[in-house]
Amino acid sequence: IITDKGYLVQEYEVTTRDGYVLRLQRIPYGRHGPESPSLSTSRGLRTQGAPRTPVVVMHALLFSSAVWVVNEPDQSLPYVLADAGFDVWLGNMRGNTQSRHLHFTRDQKEFWDFSFDDISKYDVPDTIDFVLNHTGHNKTLYVGHSLGAATLFGLLSERPEYNDKILLFSAMAPAVHFNNMKSPIAPVLPLLDELAAVAAFFGRYDFLSHGWAVKTFVTTVCRYPATKAFCHGVITFVSGQQTRPVNSTRLPVFLSDVPSGTSFKNMIHIGQVYEKGRFAKFDYGEQRNVDIYGQSTPPEYDLRRVSAPVALFWTEGDALVPAKDMPLLRSKLPNLVLDFRVADERFSHQEFAMGVTARESVYDGLADVMQRFSRQDLL
Repeated sequence: IITDKGYLVQEYEVTTRDGYVLRLQRIPYGRHGPESPSLSTSRGLRTQGAPRTPVVVMHALLFSSAVWVVNEPDQSLPYVLADAGFDVWLGNMRGNTQSRHLHFTRDQKEFWDFSFDDISKYDVPDTIDFVLNHTGHNKTLYVGHSLGAATLFGLLSERPEYNDKILLFSAMAPAVHFNNMKSPIAPVLPLLDELAAVAAFFGRYDFLSHGWAVKTFVTTVCRYPATKAFCHGVITFVSGQQTRPVNSTRLPVFLSDVPSGTSFKNMIHIGQVYEKGRFAKFDYGEQRNVDIYGQSTPPEYDLRRVSAPVALFWTEGDALVPAKDMPLLRSKLPNLVLDFRVADERFSHQEFAMGVTARESVYDGLADVMQRFSRQDLL
């Protein structure tokens, strides 16, 4: 997909400390090649041949890195950032279509024994360290959408030393507090324990994993105009709210990797955050909590320990991470450098990643603030 748009892509694999292997795609420069403009320390101008600051871009729940690159170049965040002079790295989380394990297959229960605690503990820091080691930089920019943002918040609160590795954390609709969720999926969240038990009875521990049958169906059916409405409904279901139509010509490509899957345990964890209103670790029940955490209730992630600069992007049109929950998040962040409300009130949760108007609504402003902070990396 990326090379078809005229960009170089390099693919790597990050092996986490607990054995998951995650694909990592790099777009090292813009469409004009190594001589594409990059940031310069002199007068804030972009020049050719200057070093490029790395940026890690992390997707949301039930997606993979592919979600960022299915639209046209002027509509897709990685291309916009590469053309703006950044060294772009697209990360992935365990459980999606771009992950595997050194010892377990996707058919084994052990593969799916994770929640976003594990993504925060392993996937995100190991990806960041891989990028820094490979590029020789001491710090990176980070852009996270929804769970991709929440997991970095978790990491920075648990391992404060990682704050020193982040030039700027751009959090788009971070799934940290969503007490006021108005999504159609809200009534389903309290039922996930029961649904997981039924699935486990049949030997399934994955949630919406993207098998070959689903891939074949959507790539075949969604090619036809008469079925586009149905296929857009699939996006609505995965997104948890009605979204405005995506680029219809790219719909089969988009759905060839969506939903990308996660574990039932991860979904249960997200349901716990919603039900209890606490951005906390996984709740195993009182006795196991005592054994694991030393207390009967799971500890909250302390966001007051997030000292890295944070740029917060949110929208009134988000049914999953509502605007009403933003004040609580803001009140906990000690270094909030930008509070960006999307002007388009119809802009929805998943449009941060796949909206055809995302560039003018979000990406241009995002690139501007990233350029300002990335100059610190070049001094």
